[in-house]
Amino acid sequence: MKAHLIIALAVMSGIAIGGAAVKSLQAQTKPPAYVISQLGEIRDPSVIDELRSKMAAVTLAHGGKYLARGSNVTPLDGKPAPRSVVIIAFEKVEKALAYRNSEAHRALAPLREKGSGDNAFIVEGLAN
Repeated sequence: MKAHLIIALAVMSGIAIGGAAVKSLQAQTKPPAYVISQLGEIRDPSVIDELRSKMAAVTLAHGGKYLARGSNVTPLDGKPAPRSVVIIAFEKVEKALAYRNSEAHRALAPLREKGSGDNAFIVEGLAN
């Protein structure tokens, strides 16, 4: 009987320690980040098509994953909806910033400016 009690206490202790370790690891996980771009006026659709293909390669090379990319935008409240919206997910804010500050991304700035007026920002997501 005493052996069963010792085994039960050891199992319970292991579960408690394991649970605390998992909680600690979850607390260390950084939340995801999202780069959101809103395109307003489309000045040159052919430039936008070229930009889209080049930007996709840069995005994927930096670990970004497209969640939304299109012009089917339904306005709800406030100002008029943008012509197109792009939402890109990154593992964390630092990776989103590295993408936006990369030489490859900066090299595409003239195409972005020629093709459309846009507004872009990074928002930190919720930790899972």
